Amino acid sequence: MVDDSLLWDVARSLYSTALPEFVGARDARVRQLKKDGDLEAAQQVAAFEKPTAAADLVNQPVRHESGLPTSCRPSVLDCGQPRPTGTLPHFEP
Repeated sequence: MVDDSLLWDVARSLYSTALPEFVGARDARVRQLKKDGDLEAAQQVAAFEKPTAAADLVNQPVRHESGLPTSCRPSVLDCGQPRPTGTLPHFEP
């Protein structure tokens, strides 16, 4: 089982990179995880999708705003897990 804090850290790092650098940064992280013997984490990180330009634009202020209220912060990171169409991630107030 993969440590959720590891996936959170990787996701934060990757989704904070410039959009053109995302795929290269993700692939480098996958190679490092494989080298370290963490094949399950590598598989989950490999499933992280490059954000669309629109999603990246919307996420920029959120990534750089440390004072967001708790209700704006996701409580669960579905790393590479498919979500049923039309559903939203779970957020806690």
